[in-house]
Amino acid sequence: MLPISPLLKKTFGRRPIMKGVHFAMKFAFERAGFHWELRRNGDDQLGLWKITFRKVPAHSVPGETPKRFIFVPGFGDTPLSWLTMLVMLKPVLSQNFDELIVLDFPGFGGFLAEQTPFASMDLLISSVEDCFDTLKPHSILGHSLGGWLAANYASHCGEGIRPSAKLSASGTRSKERYTGPASIICVDPSGVFGSEIRKEEWKGRFANSIDLGFDSYRKHIFKKEPFWFGAISGEIGVFLSKPEIVAFMKSIRDDHFIEHRLKHIRSQVWLLWGEEDTLVPSEWADAWLAGLHGDSGAACTRAEAVLIKGAGHSPQVEKPAVTAVALTQMIQGKTPHFWGSRWWTVRTS
Repeated sequence: MLPISPLLKKTFGRRPIMKGVHFAMKFAFERAGFHWELRRNGDDQLGLWKITFRKVPAHSVPGETPKRFIFVPGFGDTPLSWLTMLVMLKPVLSQNFDELIVLDFPGFGGFLAEQTPFASMDLLISSVEDCFDTLKPHSILGHSLGGWLAANYASHCGEGIRPSAKLSASGTRSKERYTGPASIICVDPSGVFGSEIRKEEWKGRFANSIDLGFDSYRKHIFKKEPFWFGAISGEIGVFLSKPEIVAFMKSIRDDHFIEHRLKHIRSQVWLLWGEEDTLVPSEWADAWLAGLHGDSGAACTRAEAVLIKGAGHSPQVEKPAVTAVALTQMIQGKTPHFWGSRWWTVRTS
């Protein structure tokens, strides 16, 4: 780890590196046009970084909401690891959406790192899906756990479980016109495996992070670790060892996995994967595609997978330019062009 000066320790306290990074990045987010919003639900809370590209006209259809694009980070991650990517995507997002919203989870590596994390996977899912019901996103981009949450919500919308029913003024239960996201982009997503052996392999990687320490997990984050990662690796190791985080990981049950529910998704689905991911291996994309196509081959509107060559579990960090180009085309509803075959491979089944 890089040495930490006494002055930096005195200035930022117990978590000097990340507090310093957050201080600088808060300024960067605000300069990029984002503003901060905190949503509370009882003792739980979610952070939202929001940027408005255009307001819904006053003469629009009554009840119409802005066309929103939501980003959901992965397990323990921070929106900071995606800030450069989101800035690169800002032109295409501003052309196609009214708002961009970036979620920030308590207790993870973001701006709510010092807050108490969700006590269980059930509470995390409930809070995120309540938030989605309110925001009515047109599109969702989720990385790792975030991709799992996005697909879980899309499947619940396809089943009619979400958006949640509300009481109308007359006291009868009614549903909003919103029926779920039109598209989701899942980057190196968890939650689908294709076999019991693969599922146990995935569980084992997280169990090892508890029993053997952070180094057993660290080797799976990147194909080639960035030079700067050593400066924050110690803090990530502390995160994984926290009793609240261990309890959260142990709260994940088999019924949270979504392979059997992929057939309910009616959104357009894009899978973006680091081809050399060892935490959630890219060959698991085949299980996603098989489940999304369904028995009839027409479960969702469309499903394709794009594998980024030379990248591991964090393509936004390892191959930012290539990842941005691929995501730009997905956001526009286009299959990444075959001219990019030097940098990626496209799978449709």
